[in-house]
Amino acid sequence: MIIALETAQLKVEAVKLGLLFVAALAAFQIAFFKESPLVVLRIVAAMFFLFVLPGWCVLYIWREKIGFLERAVAGAILFAGITAILAYFSGFIGIHVKYAVWIVPLFGYVAFIIQLFSPSIHGKNRKH
Repeated sequence: MIIALETAQLKVEAVKLGLLFVAALAAFQIAFFKESPLVVLRIVAAMFFLFVLPGWCVLYIWREKIGFLERAVAGAILFAGITAILAYFSGFIGIHVKYAVWIVPLFGYVAFIIQLFSPSIHGKNRKH
């Protein structure tokens, strides 16, 4: 039952994420009107999948307390900072920045998967 409720809510949020992507694409196309639409699409897609989507995944746990747009914007800002800091410090351990920028968003996606399948997050084992 919990998975069915999550699936219905995830479908609604997926539509909202799609609309946010289209709105960002329109805003960037207006801002960079001299650029080709394909270039703008690449920029928006890269920013979306590197910052917005992993940030939204990390902040999904607060879906009852924070609205969708707030989670998306705060998550993007949060994950842009996390990506910059971890990419910088990963250079100290020998990971090149071009790889670190792609590895860091995976942490957001993994956190989302853990949130979906963890029973304590859904309230089964939560102490009130």
